[in-house]
Amino acid sequence: MKDIKKFPRINLGSGFDYDHNFINIDIDDKQFKVDLKLDLESALPYEDNSIEIVKACHILEHIQNYIPLMKEIHRVLKHDGVLYIRVPEFGCAAAVADPTHVRYFVPESFYLWTDNRPAGSDTGNISNLFSLEWIESLRHNSGMPDRGTPGRWFTEIECELIAIKDRANNENSIST
Repeated sequence: MKDIKKFPRINLGSGFDYDHNFINIDIDDKQFKVDLKLDLESALPYEDNSIEIVKACHILEHIQNYIPLMKEIHRVLKHDGVLYIRVPEFGCAAAVADPTHVRYFVPESFYLWTDNRPAGSDTGNISNLFSLEWIESLRHNSGMPDRGTPGRWFTEIECELIAIKDRANNENSIST
């Protein structure tokens, strides 16, 4: 297994996206090459503040307990650590039709983790864990019509969140 000290980067739900520069984590070690078999509905097996980068590409939409996982990601990330996310965007017919998806995202979904969240929307004691570095809604050509209009598009959200650890009033990093 890869040494966390040499590879302080994790690729959650790596699936077909095996990255040699990351510790690749997936629950399915039969179909995919993985460095660590792990159910992401459980705690991450890393010490606090031990990870520099977490990559979560097309995995968060499959997670039942999304808030605890995001808090776990925050716990293991170092201050200013990067969480790179890519998820299908709500309204994308392919994403809504997928029976393995248990949640949907809009760009505003990621503001809830920051101090720029809409007023009154901190429903899970989750604000101020991250700052939003950037967010983008992407449109890709795909083999099927989407959004009920002629055309062949698949839409997804890509963003980068930066872990905030040094705020005196931020107690969220230790509660799950």
